[in-house]
Amino acid sequence: MKLFGEKQSDEKGKGKLYACCKGELCTLEDTGDDIMSSGILGVGYGIYPDFEDGYAQIVSPVSARVIDVSTKPDAAVVKTDDGLKVLISFSAFSLRETKLTIKSGDNVEIGDKMAVVTPEDDKKRAVFVVVENSDLLMDYKVRKGNVASSDPAMKYSV
Repeated sequence: MKLFGEKQSDEKGKGKLYACCKGELCTLEDTGDDIMSSGILGVGYGIYPDFEDGYAQIVSPVSARVIDVSTKPDAAVVKTDDGLKVLISFSAFSLRETKLTIKSGDNVEIGDKMAVVTPEDDKKRAVFVVVENSDLLMDYKVRKGNVASSDPAMKYSV
């Protein structure tokens, strides 16, 4: 079985999270963010977005229902059919830099637009994708390197 292949998994209990934007994908540990890299919020990955035309479009890394959107806005939580609660966090970007295009109760598919972020300065910042209830995961593997939006990013089994 290929690690990063088709969007649908043929094996029960296996799944994938996809890249939420174009950029440089790394493990949470490699981001250097004190909270995210500690794993206290769960397992996942970070992406340093490529800003084309002065902004980066953030898309859904999974097909799911939006169950929570922060009021700042700096994050959203979605729940997949297999029960995963996935946090998509833009917390490294200020309110002025983030515009959400989703709301609680929305259904999103892989690649659906969720937000737009624009850099306020030249500081390198990551967008985080974290499985909040990662205790449900039996194992996972994060891909590293350059990705396009909706490329496979993390393989997991529940």
